[in-house]
Amino acid sequence: MITLEVDKVDAGTAEKFEIEPNSLKSWKLITNIPKDASFRSRDIAVGMKITGYIIPGYKDTAGDSTLKLAEWARVPSASADAYRHITLKQISVGVVERLIEFQDCYVANYKEHFDSQGGDGTFEMEVRIRRIAKQDVLFGFNAGFTE
Repeated sequence: MITLEVDKVDAGTAEKFEIEPNSLKSWKLITNIPKDASFRSRDIAVGMKITGYIIPGYKDTAGDSTLKLAEWARVPSASADAYRHITLKQISVGVVERLIEFQDCYVANYKEHFDSQGGDGTFEMEVRIRRIAKQDVLFGFNAGFTE
């Protein structure tokens, strides 16, 4: 099971949302390390590709939480609202196998695909942190945290 929480960076505004676990399909962590002689520099780009299902809301449900991802992707990069804090957890048998937190990340790419026959949809989203500082990314690998 994968969980994803998205929160605004500005502590003065409370706009936090979660994507339902059954909407999330997979994720991929990307670390682009420069291939030149100064590979130990702080110019390391970190990102994550997240894919999932678009499950439309019906009258009795709260709605499609993935719609908030699409709205976030439309925010211009010059706006402070474009940068968010995200927390992703990969949970297996009640144990958090991976915990990844990105501070001040932005949506670099967002796509939605729909099937005209059944109306089923999928999304692909890539979030990035341009330059990272030690406090901007938290990795918890096989940490054994319990959920």
